[in-house]
Amino acid sequence: MAGGRVSVIRYEDMLSDADETIRSATALLPEILIRPDRITLPESPMRRMGEVVFEQPFEDGLFETDWYRQRRYLQNFAKEQIEFIDLEAEPSIMSRLGYGSAIASRDQAADEPGTSETSR
Repeated sequence: MAGGRVSVIRYEDMLSDADETIRSATALLPEILIRPDRITLPESPMRRMGEVVFEQPFEDGLFETDWYRQRRYLQNFAKEQIEFIDLEAEPSIMSRLGYGSAIASRDQAADEPGTSETSR
């Protein structure tokens, strides 16, 4: 969509200020409703890391936003999955969106107090 408007919505922004994030995202809706041809979707489906899939079962429990904000969820990924994220993610885009290396983020989250898997 060369020259078009783009809205990036980060999950962390939804957690920290859902109202403002939704308000900002819906500011594009009138244009989209008038010109649906301006919506661009990827041509190919997302890859699933060659079938390396998260194997832990989902658990019921309280939703703790800090678990996401502090990127503690990365502790649940296998080493190969974290390496795949770092290999496939474009560093300049990740940096612009406020993300660093997935490996470094996982290691940093592991060093913070109260970061065990059960602290979700």
